[in-house]
Amino acid sequence: MNSNSEKDKDYMNKKSEANGEHEEYTFVRETIKEKPPVILRALIKISQILGMGIVFGIGVCFVLYVFDKDIRDFFGSGDKESVTTHAVPDETIGGEKETTGESLANIEEFIDSMLADVAVVFYEKEATGGSNENTMSGSETTAIYEEGTAAISDNKEMQTAAGNKATAGNSTQTQDETSTLQEETDASQNETEKRIIKEKKYFTGIVVDNKTNVYICISYDKVKSGDDIYVSLGKGEYITARLYGQDIINNIAVLEVKSEDIDSTVLENITAALAAEADNMGNGDELIYAGNPYGTGRLFYSGTLAGIDDGYSSYDMFYRGIITDMNGSGVSDGFLFNASGNLAAMISTIDGREISGNNIAGICMEDVMHIVKAIVYKSTINHIGIKGEPVTDDMRELTGENMPDGMYVTDVLRDSTAYKSGIMTGDIITSADAGKVESIRDIQSALNIVKSDSMVTIVLKRKIGTGYNEFTIKVPVEAY
Repeated sequence: MNSNSEKDKDYMNKKSEANGEHEEYTFVRETIKEKPPVILRALIKISQILGMGIVFGIGVCFVLYVFDKDIRDFFGSGDKESVTTHAVPDETIGGEKETTGESLANIEEFIDSMLADVAVVFYEKEATGGSNENTMSGSETTAIYEEGTAAISDNKEMQTAAGNKATAGNSTQTQDETSTLQEETDASQNETEKRIIKEKKYFTGIVVDNKTNVYICISYDKVKSGDDIYVSLGKGEYITARLYGQDIINNIAVLEVKSEDIDSTVLENITAALAAEADNMGNGDELIYAGNPYGTGRLFYSGTLAGIDDGYSSYDMFYRGIITDMNGSGVSDGFLFNASGNLAAMISTIDGREISGNNIAGICMEDVMHIVKAIVYKSTINHIGIKGEPVTDDMRELTGENMPDGMYVTDVLRDSTAYKSGIMTGDIITSADAGKVESIRDIQSALNIVKSDSMVTIVLKRKIGTGYNEFTIKVPVEAY
């Protein structure tokens, strides 16, 4: 019995060993037989890498698509929808502008119809006969600058009226007339001078009226020092403009372009801007920036309203700041529009105050449009010459005084009617023509109602000793 068991055990061991040797051999043989060639293995590896690259690329594209706005804002590019540049040749202002960029969306095309490219030219003068390394040779140096034309080269001569009169002479004159004309010609040659273009600067204006001629609003500080001003409307040629009127205190200027100087097709497509109502705007509303922030061409950015500040006080005027979420530190040119294309803000300063910050921001146009319209229609703007801020609990806490409600006068314009009437810095105005006053906006509303050269009744409280005494002052209303 035991003998048979041992035989069976030996038999099973030999069988297991035999099977083990067979499996090991089979494994080795099958491994060698089924291993792919080197080229095939390389192709498989390349396919794997390419597949991973494709998957990674699709993932990156998806992330860029979903987070496009955030990425643009992070790197400071704003949401640039399109770029339209308007280039003026270095030698002349007047040729057709070169336009590059993608087609504008409908809203941007509508906004484009309100905008004007403004070129401000600065000259330096040099007497005829003097040497200048920039002087051009040949016939170009003899070109005459003609008033009212848009084409000006960097080296032009300007003749006096006597010189023009001499040129207009004809052969039918008597000898005495010819002699007199020659003397005038000689004198005019001595008076002839070159006007060499020293610098050109490019800004953006907005059309505010086109009923007769075209009137364009722009910051006064951009054009006040220029020798000549040229305007391009609707991607047309640059044509002569003139400074029609200005409000120096509030830094607003209006340019005029004669309608007969504008191409009829361009004139038909010009649109006058309408001011957006700031009270109907809310945080997160879509805003569009259009302007020439770097002097190289018009740009469009889109973003949203980040906030409307509590407002600022200029002389007899209140205005608010419109702040966006568009990155634009240092941007000092252009305008902001709402989603309907109505004009929300102008990138400008008033009384030296700029709506500053790292984001694009501007002055609410609804608050200054009455000044713009007054300039266009040659009407008057009433003023008495004061600035002020609302009296607040913070102000009381800071000063430690129990100040009455009203508007605290922060400044009085020297030689203004308020100054001459005795209103002083530190006075608290409580009413104007029986209307309650809490801010400069209330003063502005009162002045808009009264007639020029009339009186406005101001009730104020002035600190004398430890308390406030009330005074009633009649202040003449001036118009400018």
